[in-house]
Amino acid sequence: MKIKLPKSTIFTVLMLLLSCVMFAQSAGDYRSAGNGNWTDRNSWERFNVPGGWLTPTAAQGYPGQNVGTGAVLIQAGNTITIGTSALTTQSMGTLTISGSLVLKGIGTGSNGTDFLLNTNKVIVTSGLNPAANINFQDKVDLKLPSNSSLEVSIGGLEGDCSNNQDIYIGSNVYSYCKGGESVLPTFSDLMINGGSLTATPSSNSPVCQNNTINLNGNYSGFSGKKTSGGSDGVNYSWSIVLAPAGTITDSTSKDASITNVSAGTYQIQLTCSTYYGTNLYANSKTISVVVNDLPSTPAAEIVTQPTCSVPTGSFMITNYNVSYTYTFSPSTGVIVNADKVTAPPGTYTFTAFNGNCMSTASANVVINNPPDTKRWNGTAWQKWNGTIWVSTGNPTIDNPTIENPIIFTGNYDSIVDIDGCSCLVNAGVHVKIASGKTLKLQNELVVNGTLTFEDTANLVQINSSAANSGNITYKRTATGIKVNDYIYWSTPVGGQILGDFSPSTKYLWNTDVSNWRVPVAGDMVLGRGYIIRRSIAGDFTGSFTGTPNNGAVSIAIGSSGTFNLIGNPYPSAIDADKFLNHNSAVLGGTIYFWTHITAITERENLEQGTAGSGNLAYTSNDYASYNVSGGVATKAKSDKTTDADNKYKPTGKIAAGQAFFATSRATGESAKFKNEMRHDAAIKPYNNTQFFKIKANSKTNSTIEKNRVWLNLTNAGGAFKQTLIGYITGATNEYDNVYDGVSFNANAFIDFYSINKDKNLVIQGRALPFEDNDKVPLGYKTTIVGEFKIAIDEVDGFLTGKKIILEDRLLNKIQDLSEAAYTFTTQKGTFNDRFVLSYANKTLATEDFEAVENKVVITNKNREVKISTPENEIDAVSIYDVSGRQIYSKSKVDKNELMITTLIARDQVLIVKVVMKDKSIVTKKTIY
Repeated sequence: MKIKLPKSTIFTVLMLLLSCVMFAQSAGDYRSAGNGNWTDRNSWERFNVPGGWLTPTAAQGYPGQNVGTGAVLIQAGNTITIGTSALTTQSMGTLTISGSLVLKGIGTGSNGTDFLLNTNKVIVTSGLNPAANINFQDKVDLKLPSNSSLEVSIGGLEGDCSNNQDIYIGSNVYSYCKGGESVLPTFSDLMINGGSLTATPSSNSPVCQNNTINLNGNYSGFSGKKTSGGSDGVNYSWSIVLAPAGTITDSTSKDASITNVSAGTYQIQLTCSTYYGTNLYANSKTISVVVNDLPSTPAAEIVTQPTCSVPTGSFMITNYNVSYTYTFSPSTGVIVNADKVTAPPGTYTFTAFNGNCMSTASANVVINNPPDTKRWNGTAWQKWNGTIWVSTGNPTIDNPTIENPIIFTGNYDSIVDIDGCSCLVNAGVHVKIASGKTLKLQNELVVNGTLTFEDTANLVQINSSAANSGNITYKRTATGIKVNDYIYWSTPVGGQILGDFSPSTKYLWNTDVSNWRVPVAGDMVLGRGYIIRRSIAGDFTGSFTGTPNNGAVSIAIGSSGTFNLIGNPYPSAIDADKFLNHNSAVLGGTIYFWTHITAITERENLEQGTAGSGNLAYTSNDYASYNVSGGVATKAKSDKTTDADNKYKPTGKIAAGQAFFATSRATGESAKFKNEMRHDAAIKPYNNTQFFKIKANSKTNSTIEKNRVWLNLTNAGGAFKQTLIGYITGATNEYDNVYDGVSFNANAFIDFYSINKDKNLVIQGRALPFEDNDKVPLGYKTTIVGEFKIAIDEVDGFLTGKKIILEDRLLNKIQDLSEAAYTFTTQKGTFNDRFVLSYANKTLATEDFEAVENKVVITNKNREVKISTPENEIDAVSIYDVSGRQIYSKSKVDKNELMITTLIARDQVLIVKVVMKDKSIVTKKTIY
């Protein structure tokens, strides 16, 4: 008959998994698929990755048939039967029974049927699911390995006890179905006590380095005697399985410890044992104890201190360890990565944690207070000390820097440059920035009084989003104005009414019809150019009044190929190179400045050698040109005043108030001006002097290699035209928008230019590395018959001191221009085949300039460069990148074709130099 168990006695020792839930599955786990036999794989589902739960394959088998079985679950409502043949499984994971496991034995002799389930734990779920059980039928033994455990509560074990029905742990019987005279626990004892003896160790993990691991021993399930025949209870034994270092104190006590531990992971085992009669039963459990190392003292550094623009600073941990947590106070926070932390002024203390282990020392950083405000009281600079405004009398301490907000509370007439974070001019206060001086601000300008910038002064602002308020007066002086002459203007302020700026006649350029028109009344538009004609001679100072412009400005330009009159929209000079580079996709690379320098005279007063049309005529060139290669002047240096440089040659700095012409490359686009074009440490003090019509200028500083020669074409009657040829970093011998500038050809009488294929260039940039055999065709156009002169105006770079040869192919003459000018006579017309500029002093060559180049074919396909010279053998080949660096060289080629497949280059312009056997040289560009 079945065991009658008291229903009122239920001790749930363990809260087991609900029968319908498995929190996670791993490959190799099994679960019942319904009722069936254990050894029938169709009774099971196996978890596969990928695929999920599937019927096991023949190769996978039933649970425990093969090595690799994971956890096994008999689901609620399912009955799995083992029997009547003996069964021994391979190692399995935990066996959880939420349904019913039937163990069916056979025979009536002393030996029953043995079922060895090779698992470290069997769980029969508790009263949450009362149907869960192991059902013993006939003569049967359930055998589990040593140190295995059985967790079971009331109702979890059933048997008729008419035959031997035993549970083995290890080699000995652990429990009988009924006790009789035995000291072993019965099934009822197991169910009342929650199962077999199970060690349950615990610790204070994680632990900090150099501290103590505290071990707590406990057990669950049925216990017997500490010794055979002794008192009730269990024995405890602690041992270290794996550890960096250390010894357990009191290893046989229920609780134990390991002191002064090292960093690492400890594997510690607790064995609980008990006697049933003379039989000793034991169960072991191993736990991991983590010992975290003590984090080192954090090192922190200031990234930024508060500035005039940003009232907070920032810091960061410099020895950041992703395993640690860094905290700081005050403003308690956690640094979660190595990025900077923004913080207001104050002292911050840093502490590092590794888990619960805190660094033994802390680090501090100090975020300063924002920079002091400085004020000018009419006599001196002062700062606020918290109570009153004070001045030390030491300019180094008192004068503002770019970080100090500045306030003018008294009148000021500058004699030095002024830097400030922001600027406020109080009501009733008059401030003047003298000629050539600069007010440089990080942020906004607020004018409640008056602020005047004299001619050539600058207002530079760095923050493009800073919003100005109030009006300034910005003065710009044009000198040497002739009667009825024009000046090209652009406003640096918003709200300037065109009619208030000058009463003279005003014009706008109409790109649609390439002609001038009279503008309607209204404000001058930022970025647009205007011309104003003066009816009287002499200097003119224009005063712009309005809110100073700051930030990006866009001005619409005409369709592709049209000329556009645009202008500097800022009250400071801008860098022409930066402007051209930024607008290279929409504007041609050359800009043109009106610089007419001789009077408009009546025709009957014109000197011999001049020409014109109508009642008035100009007697000289009208536009100076500039691109990245350099500037071209409108008057020879021999005509200069006391200036060290030619004031008519653009320097690369576009002055405030200056308008200029530029050509469109795209339709429907806009030219853009940006603050970054205004402020550049390389041009401080800010060059705002070269307003065309004024007296002074300065040389430009170049950041790339430039080797240039300027040539002048002149006659005795005052005709003048200049052209520039330069060997520039980044230029090629093809047409380059950035380095080459087409002749504006504004003068009706003469033009002078170099030629590159179909283009007449006032400025031509050519490739580096330089070749002595390079030749540049020159051309000119004239409506004047008579004697002209070609002469060097200026040279720089490696052309200084070099022979510069002019070849006159019409007269078969050669002149070294570095020694003397070349004088010739001409008829009217255009002459593009007469002159060639070269550098090798040879007998005049008779071959056509283009002929040699056309006999060299360079192709590039599939990353292979092929060079062919059908009429001449190749002597040597060199290949350079655009910076002039040689990346390939081969000599003694001695054949008409060369294939190059070994170039280490990609997606760039290459310059190929080919030297033929007859010593002729061709340089060409290819995109590789």
